[in-house]
Amino acid sequence: MLFAATLRANPGIAEIRTRLRGDHDTYWEPRMERIWLAGPLLSDDGERIGQIMIVQAEDRDEAYSLISNDPYVANGCFESFDVKAFRASVREGQST
Repeated sequence: MLFAATLRANPGIAEIRTRLRGDHDTYWEPRMERIWLAGPLLSDDGERIGQIMIVQAEDRDEAYSLISNDPYVANGCFESFDVKAFRASVREGQST
């Protein structure tokens, strides 16, 4: 099952992201097949203001745990995040 997470960035996360980049990559490396889509949300001037992730999990609790254990999330890069079930109806211009 797919779950969409929207994460709202805390101001000034650049230092935290730099410091934890290796831990973040190490956490996700064995879990990459669980990520259906992920990327930053940007302000009009290109500053990171959040993140969107769509992950595969058995249920919402598993998806929440998967995301909350990311070192970026666990160490304050994001002020909040929400996880909801997701069903793709269009992907790359094609109905699914």
